[in-house]
Amino acid sequence: FRIFMVAATVPGLLVNAALPLLARAGRDDHSRLAYGLQRIFEVSLILGVGTALGVFAGARFVVELITGPQFSEYAGAVTVLQVQGIALAASFMVAGSGYALLTLSRYRGLLAVNAMALAVSCALTLLLAQSNGAEGAAIATLCGETTLAVGCVLVLSIGNPDLRPRLARVPRIAISAVPAILLALTLDLPSIALTAVVLGSYALAIVLTRVMPAEIAELIPGRASRKAR
Repeated sequence: FRIFMVAATVPGLLVNAALPLLARAGRDDHSRLAYGLQRIFEVSLILGVGTALGVFAGARFVVELITGPQFSEYAGAVTVLQVQGIALAASFMVAGSGYALLTLSRYRGLLAVNAMALAVSCALTLLLAQSNGAEGAAIATLCGETTLAVGCVLVLSIGNPDLRPRLARVPRIAISAVPAILLALTLDLPSIALTAVVLGSYALAIVLTRVMPAEIAELIPGRASRKAR
């Protein structure tokens, strides 16, 4: 859970850089705000899925790195971290829509969604941890983060239909993740090697499906230099 809490701060830090632009667009130009939020949604989904895949494949390596010679006593934490790694995909989705609600001063909706997610997480933790231990608590975390992500998008969409995320790129992102998921589940490799293979496969699929927004793709050094020539 400590590892999850550290990793879950990353989405907020990334989106925080765009907060001044979102605040200005929210005040003066809703079409610009909608455009920015759409790009944040797409990039967050790509990075969230990639992070989930990386943590799932590299969970054993991370736990071994932290526990050292005492790994055998904490081997059960690997499965727990894998489940919480999946929850990180939802954490990335929360960042964009959550900051959008802050930008629009939708405080009541944001508080309501957080309260609902907290209630889901607490209720499922009490229910599942008793029967499934740490794995049950990890599932509760996953359900709580998913509730928060979906709730933020719904609250944002209900009050501002023009800000509802368009899902045109979602199928291609899902297709890009399929080979990486199959590799993570079938290959018998050391954890660090498996992580490299899984993330490499996912990155290659993202490039081949051309799902990355053009604004991000243009920042790739090799592409930028070719475009300049």
